[in-house]
Amino acid sequence: MKKFPDDNTISKPVIPFMVESLMKGTHNFSIYEVKNGKLEDAIDVATKRVLEFSKMGGIKYKIRYYLSASEAMKSINLSMPS
Repeated sequence: MKKFPDDNTISKPVIPFMVESLMKGTHNFSIYEVKNGKLEDAIDVATKRVLEFSKMGGIKYKIRYYLSASEAMKSINLSMPS
């Protein structure tokens, strides 16, 4: 997106854009790997992008973030099994 381009200091695109066709429209997805300590910045960029699309009307959006398995384990003070 020209107005809010990717910022490699915040995140790296894994799958920049994909579409799932449905009977009542589409689901559009982007997957980014966020750099350590940059989650708030990444959510800010994602929010600005979807708000641009929402100006078209009829657009619903969710911003989701997921942890890798090792990040999830660390968050509960465990480590990945060998």
